[in-house]
Amino acid sequence: MKIAGKLLLIVLVAIGCKNERVDLQDTPHALARARKACGQNALPWLEDLLTKAEADRTSQAHQGQYIGTVSLIKYQGTPLFYTNFGLGSGGIAYYLFDCQGKPFFITGEDGAKVLGQATKKENILYSTLDLN
Repeated sequence: MKIAGKLLLIVLVAIGCKNERVDLQDTPHALARARKACGQNALPWLEDLLTKAEADRTSQAHQGQYIGTVSLIKYQGTPLFYTNFGLGSGGIAYYLFDCQGKPFFITGEDGAKVLGQATKKENILYSTLDLN
């Protein structure tokens, strides 16, 4: 009986420890997470950004200007979107946007903290790169 109990425990633990891989190229899933975080039914600016990223990922339609990641982070309780897409900048390291798609600026030490948050895998909403 003790062996059967231990075996059952091992099986239950194994089932509970399934590997949950999130498809970081799943645009609908990324948009759903973003809408929930912002409390909005639609984020057309983000949908447009991700549509261009998908086109760049699959066919280089935008000459690589939308290659990279989009992360959802919080800054002082406010949801922000980080992206390292080039967006035609010629070298800007990253961009931040609020839920309305307006640019958001952070400087100094807080900027470094934001970058640290954005690169954590659990904060990445979407990536044109294979990060798994």
